[in-house]
Amino acid sequence: MTARDIFGLILRLLAVWLFVWGCWNLIAALFYLPATIQAFISQSTFAYSSLRYGIYGAPATVFGILVLRFADPIVRFTYRS
Repeated sequence: MTARDIFGLILRLLAVWLFVWGCWNLIAALFYLPATIQAFISQSTFAYSSLRYGIYGAPATVFGILVLRFADPIVRFTYRS
């Protein structure tokens, strides 16, 4: 394996990890959404706000998909022949 292959593999693994982590956060945001709405209606503080999970989950999921989609152009840009 060349350095280019290893870089491509690490890049794809990072993208998959970001996608999975982002999806996990989005699922957690949906899980805590009813409790967050109930806390908002009753005007109390709630420790597990679904907003913070969504704030981190959505960009991580999108960025993971984009890196997976454009992994080959990124590797070609990094290791020019």
